[in-house]
Amino acid sequence: MHRRQLLLSAAAGLALAACKPVPRDPRQPPLPRTARVLALGDSLTAGVGADAAAAWPAVLASLTGWELVNEGRSGDTTAGGLERLRELLAGARFDAVIVGLGGNDMLRRLPERDTIANLETLAAAAKAHTAHTALIATPRPTLAGRLVGSLSDAEFYAEVAERSGVALIPGAYAEVLSRPELRSDEIHANAAGYAQVARAIHARLAKLGWV
Repeated sequence: MHRRQLLLSAAAGLALAACKPVPRDPRQPPLPRTARVLALGDSLTAGVGADAAAAWPAVLASLTGWELVNEGRSGDTTAGGLERLRELLAGARFDAVIVGLGGNDMLRRLPERDTIANLETLAAAAKAHTAHTALIATPRPTLAGRLVGSLSDAEFYAEVAERSGVALIPGAYAEVLSRPELRSDEIHANAAGYAQVARAIHARLAKLGWV
């Protein structure tokens, strides 16, 4: 009975998510192949669970020709990422910034209002540096989602992207982490999974005009 309740709860959550309005897509002009792109994130950006050359920023670089600066740090939170972003933007120039943070906030059950506030500040700081700013949505780590093999993005990513006027990259992590064959463990991808993440990001950025 408990398992059935979890499955029904997960299905209801997916139905509600499907009914939510889709944020407007802030299109940008194409980036040159010489573009320098900052990938700021946690272990999913660092590529934990695979070799460094298989991390999604490395794969995205091969798909686009861009120079991807991989600033993924295992265990990092939105608060830690915000501190690092300020230092990174003060010391270098980037043509685009892709932020993928928040998963560790949820795993540690940090206050959601703080996570949202940090993501909004991250988005604002990155957008002040370059209009080519994107936010990768991270799925909520729920037992029900794992049971049905269908994790869903935490809803606040779409809300933050909409309010901040930055691009949202939805589903890239959720789709991969929902499939055991693309994971190295419960919360990390394997090489094939990171390649799929990179392709999903590339497809989304192409739709937004970056590529």
